Amino acid sequence: MKELLKDELIRWYNTNQSTVFLSPITDDVPTPLAGFYIMPEIDIQTYLPGGRKETTRVKSLQDLFTSGRYSSREIYLSAVAGFGKTAFSKYLALTWCQAHKKDENYNHFKEEELEAISCFEFLFLVLLRDSTKVCDVDDMIEQQVIQFLPCSSSLPKGLLKDILRDEKCLVIIDGLDEWTHPDNFCTRLPKGIPHRYRREKCVILTTTRPWKLGDSNVKTSQMDKTIELVKLNEDNSRQFKLNALKILNVNLQDDELKNEVCRFEESISGHDLEDMESNPLLLLYLICLWVAKIPIGNSAVELYTGIIQLLLSRTEKLHGKFHSSCEISHSNVPECFRKHKHFCRYYTFLKTIGKLAFYTLFGRKKEQTLVFDKNVAEKYLDQEDLISSCLSGILSESKVKTLINESAKISFLHKKVQEYFSALFISFQNTSEVQEIIFEECNCLQNILDMSKVFGFISYMNPKLMSSLSSDLMPVINNDEKTNKYRTLIYYDFVYIKPLQDIQDMYICCTKESQENKDLNLCLQDFIINEKCHQENYFKHLQHLCQKNKENIKSIMIENEGICSLQDIINLFTLSHLPHIEKLYYRGEIVEEEIMSLLFNPLKCLTVISSKWENHKFVGRRCRLSSEINEGLVKLQHLECLNIQCFTMTHKVMETLLNFLTSKKSMKEIRLYNLYCSDHGTSCRGLNLDLSQHSQLGHLGLLGIPVSQLNMDVSLLDVCEVGTWCCVVLSKSTTNSQ
Repeated sequence: MKELLKDELIRWYNTNQSTVFLSPITDDVPTPLAGFYIMPEIDIQTYLPGGRKETTRVKSLQDLFTSGRYSSREIYLSAVAGFGKTAFSKYLALTWCQAHKKDENYNHFKEEELEAISCFEFLFLVLLRDSTKVCDVDDMIEQQVIQFLPCSSSLPKGLLKDILRDEKCLVIIDGLDEWTHPDNFCTRLPKGIPHRYRREKCVILTTTRPWKLGDSNVKTSQMDKTIELVKLNEDNSRQFKLNALKILNVNLQDDELKNEVCRFEESISGHDLEDMESNPLLLLYLICLWVAKIPIGNSAVELYTGIIQLLLSRTEKLHGKFHSSCEISHSNVPECFRKHKHFCRYYTFLKTIGKLAFYTLFGRKKEQTLVFDKNVAEKYLDQEDLISSCLSGILSESKVKTLINESAKISFLHKKVQEYFSALFISFQNTSEVQEIIFEECNCLQNILDMSKVFGFISYMNPKLMSSLSSDLMPVINNDEKTNKYRTLIYYDFVYIKPLQDIQDMYICCTKESQENKDLNLCLQDFIINEKCHQENYFKHLQHLCQKNKENIKSIMIENEGICSLQDIINLFTLSHLPHIEKLYYRGEIVEEEIMSLLFNPLKCLTVISSKWENHKFVGRRCRLSSEINEGLVKLQHLECLNIQCFTMTHKVMETLLNFLTSKKSMKEIRLYNLYCSDHGTSCRGLNLDLSQHSQLGHLGLLGIPVSQLNMDVSLLDVCEVGTWCCVVLSKSTTNSQ
């Protein structure tokens, strides 16, 4: 029975999961994945102590499923829209089929890929977009796969559970971001991910967009591995172009195809489309627009407007003008769309689709976003408009069968298309009801990130509105639990840094989208200056945001690894006066005068880490601190958390620093790591630190610092770290001390 089930699974995947719809100009003919699919580069993220993240590039599929000698049972794969999470999932299923039963497509698969996946006796692929009322993985497999196999009625009851327990299985759960827990049908916890059993031989690979990982509250300890589809590299991008153009121009020979690729690349050079070229979906649409001779534009809005133009013109050509088409005055069409003939002709129709997009993304009842029941679409579109939407390819209709009934589902071409139309509706139908729904949904940091693409589109369509929305979103971000936690951290914790980095990236994208428009003024409070500044134009746009938000800034994190000197950062970002800053985190080469210029009175949390520290040795003179640092600290009346690492200083300066901490009784956290006495070296007799009056102190870290006597009530501490180079006698200040 197991062999029969395996044979029928192979037949099922080869029949039902072997194609993708490639292009809006190929008459909806599905394209076989075998021979077309190009796998993007993949990164593996592992989490290190202290919340730091280590990233390595995947060299083979084998790397996905093992960590050294150990197998990974819970794997999360993330990728932004357009990188082909579903196509990747289908490709794994097809690779598994070839590994267990070769057919005529065998030559399209690499031997190392076949070998990596052949170890799985069974593979089950579940699409979460089709699991609106199911929350258990085993039930999803039964309903989406097993029941459609010819052998289903003859399988012994419980066979699936036996296989999942006893056989080495790969279960792929695709589209976590397209799924919400059906609270009406289930009260089990947790609700962020489908319920599953942790089985010894069963590997579960869950795909999602990045924001959902944070929103689902999956703990790092619950993830054996997280992987990310990163980009098409230059070679993969070139092969993707060849594959796509071969399908779109079936009569071209190989030499002609190479020339066609060269002409395409020449046509888009100088358009700042590097991000789009590395994204498979966006690259595909660029190619379709080029083949159809439609201008590409320089922004995401212009690109998607071109795609909609392409779909509308193709539909007119095949079916004639739509029922709802009507020529309207140019003055009634937003200026950014007036040069597009079909957009003007069908503007009323497109606004109606925008209403559907908005209420399915932001609706109070939170209908299934990308895929929803047909009756949901019928709330906003009349029958003629629904038919026209499906004819154009903007929407698609599918039948979903179960054992007892059949229902119709409607979905958008892609989630980015839905986000584009939602932004269109918001930008030009901005009523009080619309605003109320937006802020009802965007009530926390993660929910704002969920809608980041929508805000990017709005930035181009209606920059004044986006400026207003940004101002209203600022207190939501400001009051979020993760934001408040981040602003009190004096150490690096990826879990809390990433959401704020994502908010910054969102506003950078908004700025890029509307870079020629002077009306866009975005409110950003937390700035992170790091390796991302090496990306083209990122530094320039971040610099502009910082200069516009000097009165708003609450925190600055600078990880200065090869960006430029700290003084240059201070000058370029005009960090001369920050009246409301609460947190400063700096790691990099240190020039004391430069650090001193950033010690503003409102600071509550301060971290300064010298990067000139290798193997307990100080490299260069820039890691020295003088008495001036203590003079700067004394000015910080509101200081509560201090983290100083990897510096050398004289015995006197270190004594002054410890005396300052003794007198600062409001401190909540103190971390002093690797502070070296330049006068006495490792033979320093040590210093006293009296924290007996520090009733609010919760975390104390003294590692690699010459403290010989510590006087405090350690029973008040949540965390106490005392280590290398410290010879400390804990003096009991109360009878409860330990």
